[in-house]
Amino acid sequence: CRIEGVPCGMFVEGTTSAVSAHLRGHGITGPDSASTNCPWAGCSKTLKRGGMTRHILTHLGVKVRCSVCGVVKCRLDLLRAH
Repeated sequence: CRIEGVPCGMFVEGTTSAVSAHLRGHGITGPDSASTNCPWAGCSKTLKRGGMTRHILTHLGVKVRCSVCGVVKCRLDLLRAH
């Protein structure tokens, strides 16, 4: 994890529930509709709190593969749409 510029040393499993729990551990909480800046070092994106978990998954490099054709996507929701 590279939140707030300094690696925290924690291993974060690449699932939405694990990332969400990890963000709460860093004090990143609040209503899903609230706008916030990404706390990841070097990222200046502003997004809704509700999208923060899946945004952090892109920083972690989590990928998912289609079991039918093998295409790789960066998020499960994109794979489902595929």
